[in-house]
Amino acid sequence: MASPLFPKEDVPALKAWIVKRLENTSDADADVLGEYVIELLRHDGDAKSIRELCKQEIRDFLNDNDWV
Repeated sequence: MASPLFPKEDVPALKAWIVKRLENTSDADADVLGEYVIELLRHDGDAKSIRELCKQEIRDFLNDNDWV
């Protein structure tokens, strides 16, 4: 099993950073979408596979699909 991409104690700061960047990129609630992104980042796998998962899963939520 791969090690996590970030330590558990960094989740609040990471979520705040993600939410700040999502605020103007989606019609979805940025806080809810931020939590979803955190959950995607927690999936097992290496950084490359998790990045691909995120690109696939959040594309529909973004206003500019080229953003990812």
